[in-house]
Amino acid sequence: MNLKLFIIYLLVVVLPYRLTSCTILSYYDEGKVLVGNNEDWYIPYTKYWVTSGTDDQYGRIVFSYATRWGQGGMNEKGVFFDWIQTNEDGYDWKASADKKDYKSNLSEFILANSASLDEALNYYELYNEPRLRTSTAVLADTTGQTAFVSWKDGSIEIAKCKGFCVSGYGGEAVVAKHNKLKGSIDKDRVRQLLDTAHQKGDYPTLYSNIYDLKKKVVYLYNFHNFDEEVEIDLMEELRKGSHSVELSTLFEKQIDEESFSKLRQRYMVEEVQSIPIKGWSVLGGGILAAFLSVVLVFRWFGRSTFINGA
Repeated sequence: MNLKLFIIYLLVVVLPYRLTSCTILSYYDEGKVLVGNNEDWYIPYTKYWVTSGTDDQYGRIVFSYATRWGQGGMNEKGVFFDWIQTNEDGYDWKASADKKDYKSNLSEFILANSASLDEALNYYELYNEPRLRTSTAVLADTTGQTAFVSWKDGSIEIAKCKGFCVSGYGGEAVVAKHNKLKGSIDKDRVRQLLDTAHQKGDYPTLYSNIYDLKKKVVYLYNFHNFDEEVEIDLMEELRKGSHSVELSTLFEKQIDEESFSKLRQRYMVEEVQSIPIKGWSVLGGGILAAFLSVVLVFRWFGRSTFINGA
């Protein structure tokens, strides 16, 4: 078994495929560093945000939904991050009293402050990352090194890989496809592998990215349509200043109306169900207060009319 196949086998075994969503793979070959990602979820409103660099933070691009919580991205140093949901029910993750709690998106903070994979991984020694309760973070840089950060047996586990690395939904199919493909490692190969792993159904592939970490370029595909490609040059985007773009505006072919309608309806239901009991109490109280206010106003006007009429 050669080294690359051993690495494939290692990742298949170490990172099992009892997954809900997302596929991430990376290639390092002859100086090329390519990372592919399928973003599988149910929120049909997708965007990317570009944030300009400052004296103490790196410029970056992140992809996400209307919620703005960055799901994945790349910075101007060629550092990448994204996530794979590995356990919808959750692991036994617990915050460490020895680490700080970061109140916002730790992954974006890491992207803004890291020039290399090693720098990025150091932040997991300093901060708690609650998202490890259900998911695995995947990070990479221009050296070709990829790291999988997960929670196992009560602590953070970091598995590193260089060559061909893959984990997430459809990983075994991706490995099988990889073994059949001939020729050099390039964008087209990564595109074919992402196509092999795309999802439909409850967690469809909303968008796919291929990151060229050395060129600082992202190739984007909308709703598992790999026939239409949009190229995003990060350095050019940064020259425009901080801004955001809805992904649908970049493509001629849009998500079909039936699929969009189902996803939109599910998104609305999930958002309502996510409101906690306390939230429902506040909401109900607000509606009741508004209703009583209207009643009192009408009664006041009615009384005023009666008095004036008398």
